[in-house]
Amino acid sequence: MRRIVILALLLMSSAAWADREVGIVVTGEATIQPQLAAEMELWLSKHGHQLVSSPLPPDAINTVIDCFVVDDEDCARGVVEKRSRSSSLVYAHADVQAGSTAMDHDVTLVAYWFEKGRKAVRQTVTCARCNEQTLKTTTDSLMAALANTGQKTGKLKCTSDPAGAEVTVDGKRIGATPVVHDLAPGSHRIVIAEETRDVVVKAGETTTLDIPLDPQAFDYQALQNRGR
Repeated sequence: MRRIVILALLLMSSAAWADREVGIVVTGEATIQPQLAAEMELWLSKHGHQLVSSPLPPDAINTVIDCFVVDDEDCARGVVEKRSRSSSLVYAHADVQAGSTAMDHDVTLVAYWFEKGRKAVRQTVTCARCNEQTLKTTTDSLMAALANTGQKTGKLKCTSDPAGAEVTVDGKRIGATPVVHDLAPGSHRIVIAEETRDVVVKAGETTTLDIPLDPQAFDYQALQNRGR
């Protein structure tokens, strides 16, 4: 009898764009599932998503598992298209190396990012001598690879009055206002001249910062010269 322990989470926000609504389904090795799901949740939360619950009913999850047993990705995508409560869903499966049953052994993580109406994105990574810390770093790498492969990025548009103020993002200069810059989804610290703002960039959307500045307080010619 096959024993499967399933942990499922749904992440969703109120915005309509697909990346606002992401479910998580984790299957495989029972000892790995809780931390794997928690690390995936944390990564997605840091990148602009909000936790909800239950993206797929249990029977649909079992069908997805059966699809992957026969290596039929189209079958799994069909289940997600018809049954998922979220527009996007991340499915991850943890396999411990044969003969191992607990942490601190090699673990293979296979993950798919499904979006309704699009082809799934797949990534496979190995967590070598998988303990709590290595699973965390491996999961972060896995999620970043999924997001990058799916080209889930956002834009930051910065303007100021007057224009010409230097803009830095997370300590890196990106130009002078007005400027538009591609960014990974998530939290970023923006400095325009000497004004600091913390913003959350959403995948597929443009986040705009329009900062009024006192022209007497800054030497704009110096700022522009410094950026050349």
